[in-house]
Amino acid sequence: MIGKIMKGSDTRNLLGYLVGPGRSNEHTNPQVVAGSDHVVEGWRRQYAGEPWRGADLASLTAHLDEHLATTLEVDRSGWNGRAVGVTKRDNPHGPHVVHVALAIRDDEGSLPFETWQRIAEDYVAKMGAAGCRWTAIHHGMSKAGNDHIHLVINRVQADGAWLSLSNDFARNAAACRELEVEHQLERLADRRQHRGMPGFTQADARRGVTVGEPETVRLERLVRGAAKASIDEAEFVRTLRRVGVEARARFETGGRRGVVGYSVRLEGGSGRWYGPAKWLATDLSLPKLRASEGWPKSDASAWVGGASTVGAASPEDWAGQTVAVLRQEQARWRSEQRTAREDRRRASDLAGLVGIASTGLESTPGRLARAARELARWSQHQYADPKPSITPRDNIAIAARNMMAAAGRHDLAGWLAVIDQLGRMSRAIADAHEAARERVAAQRVRHEVQRRLDATSVVLRGELGLLSEDDLRAAGQVQEQAAFAPITAPAPMHPPTGQQTADPDITRRDHHDERSRGGPSR
Repeated sequence: MIGKIMKGSDTRNLLGYLVGPGRSNEHTNPQVVAGSDHVVEGWRRQYAGEPWRGADLASLTAHLDEHLATTLEVDRSGWNGRAVGVTKRDNPHGPHVVHVALAIRDDEGSLPFETWQRIAEDYVAKMGAAGCRWTAIHHGMSKAGNDHIHLVINRVQADGAWLSLSNDFARNAAACRELEVEHQLERLADRRQHRGMPGFTQADARRGVTVGEPETVRLERLVRGAAKASIDEAEFVRTLRRVGVEARARFETGGRRGVVGYSVRLEGGSGRWYGPAKWLATDLSLPKLRASEGWPKSDASAWVGGASTVGAASPEDWAGQTVAVLRQEQARWRSEQRTAREDRRRASDLAGLVGIASTGLESTPGRLARAARELARWSQHQYADPKPSITPRDNIAIAARNMMAAAGRHDLAGWLAVIDQLGRMSRAIADAHEAARERVAAQRVRHEVQRRLDATSVVLRGELGLLSEDDLRAAGQVQEQAAFAPITAPAPMHPPTGQQTADPDITRRDHHDERSRGGPSR
């Protein structure tokens, strides 16, 4: 549900617009569907298309502004609903009218008046406006085809107190999310879902080791992959060293035994140290990793030691073992009850695995890197006190280690099997969002993640000779949309040095000529 809040000081003109024909005659049969103090019984129109009379409009205005009229000195002659001598500058309370538009998605059709009445009443209660005079008006579809209502709320209550507008935009968003669940509406994305993945500036881009990708973005991908391949902090630190990331511990105040955080930097990079919570992603902070990955708390000894042997060797059938454990993990997803917390960690797990695949397959950050970034965004959450993990992590750790070890192998057939399985897991995440009526989330996962995994699978099949020329031409549209250069050879786990080719997706966004980079012509 979309909720938009506006404020004003002219009740009469606002109501006149809402019950009138609209700017383009789009208002059909304006109806009062809800309100306080018998508003529905007193002002609901009975006949479709019946125009509102001026007397009805004036009486509804007077009813909504009654408490305002008794609180402030009002010019009774030529009443226009505006407090005389009280301006936004003079009035410490601000505008006295709150105008809220509540709309559903265009593909949800229309709702009965009774449903809109319950939604309006619930919304007013959630916003703390139950003591105010208010009305909700429905007047047909918007130009874009969205069914919607408008709420007009007078902030002055019966005792003269004014409705607080403190933090009203955040409370409005929270109320809309709750209404979606309570009334079984399509669930839109919350802006807070993607918080915790900081953007980057032009200075960050110049500082990066690859054109088009700042080193903070690469660090986030490498750190997340290392976390997924580790079962404790000591293994996490060793794996970071193996993938070319230096880590240093941050100790508790007054001692050097308890580790409370860490910072990282790329080997051969700018030399700058980054705290993960601020520069990479909030869920990569040490307390969050300990909770989500189920790591036992360890002392400073875990943060010193030699190079890691994790992933140095892999079984001959590394791909078969990886696909098998990932299928077991996907089966566990289906058997367990779905929760928001589990959704976030599943997205984080898949982000780590896709990020490892990007390092192992893409000579420069491309489609897989961007798919991993999008999954990492969906894995962010606002839990102030994350609960310790009780879910077994063995399957994810085994898969991550095998994929890291296979990064030096030009085993395209093995990578094809793994990418196909990652695609099935991304579809499972999208289907779970769809089942929960979170269509925006489902569409974004399918467009930003599943599409890129499917396109990577097409490229691998083409290189392995599994697709004919006609098949490749038929799949050309998918490849073009993904803007992905053909895979040439697996990249080493260590970060590249020097200037690299830009991420094709980013380059396309910046309107550079792809042919000048030696990529596929348009």
